Amino acid sequence: MTASWSLDDVDLVGLDIIASRLALALKSGDVIALSGPLGAGKTTFARALVTRLGGEGEVPSPTFALMQRYETDR
Repeated sequence: MTASWSLDDVDLVGLDIIASRLALALKSGDVIALSGPLGAGKTTFARALVTRLGGEGEVPSPTFALMQRYETDR
């Protein structure tokens, strides 16, 4: 299944809420692609999502990586 979302004018609390809801739906092997200009909130969202999935440690900016893999307990 493929899904696509577009977010406009989402604040920090909103990104965390979206990340927590998405974390409940993700399964092992799922892929998330983030795109947007600098300052759009990609790193903030990635950090919130990895945290909600139980990940620990550094979550670098996804802007400068072709692919970033995060290992979590889930």
